Amino acid sequence: MTALLVAVPNIGYWGFGAFLVLYLGEYMIQPFMSETLNSGAPESQRATVLSVASFLHILPYIALAPLIGFLNSRGQLEYFLVGWAGLICVATLIYLKLKKRDNTIALTDTTAGKLA
Repeated sequence: MTALLVAVPNIGYWGFGAFLVLYLGEYMIQPFMSETLNSGAPESQRATVLSVASFLHILPYIALAPLIGFLNSRGQLEYFLVGWAGLICVATLIYLKLKKRDNTIALTDTTAGKLA
């Protein structure tokens, strides 16, 4: 976090805001993801599941680094930033739609079981 504060003069306030949102989002979601993985994984495979999840968490950064560097060197980094923000919005909408559908199914199944 200190490195981010020191970088403010170079990246500007918009860049600082973008990094801050990413940083906060990552650390707010991490406990929920860890809890989900811990409760869903069999005890004998829990360490492996957490290790794979950690690797998969870093993989997009590794895969996107060359693209980000290429666009940045050409002064077109905004294309990636807008595209990535759009992808995050679409993924969030899909997640919310699926979550709502899962809740509806659970409520319907529970109600049907009580009536029978």
